[in-house]
Amino acid sequence: MIISNIAIGPEFQVERIESKNGKTTGKITGCPFSNRLKEFGITDDLLTSGDTAYCRTLSRSLTPDAAIVHTKRMHLGDPYCEWTCDHF
Repeated sequence: MIISNIAIGPEFQVERIESKNGKTTGKITGCPFSNRLKEFGITDDLLTSGDTAYCRTLSRSLTPDAAIVHTKRMHLGDPYCEWTCDHF
């Protein structure tokens, strides 16, 4: 999350991170990319593929055996983004 805060900036807000039994879950409540879509009234899904690629590439570069899955996405109407990373 520190790397993402540096790369994405101060609008990127993480409210909760839990880690136990080889699984990490993060809850993101502020996202500049989602904010810009809302500001411009864009309703098309322009974030999912890039967001998924960024998270998978970052997590695998740090932990090659990691598998990350998004379970909630703000830009698709969820109240926050949530991801789970399993470390094998």
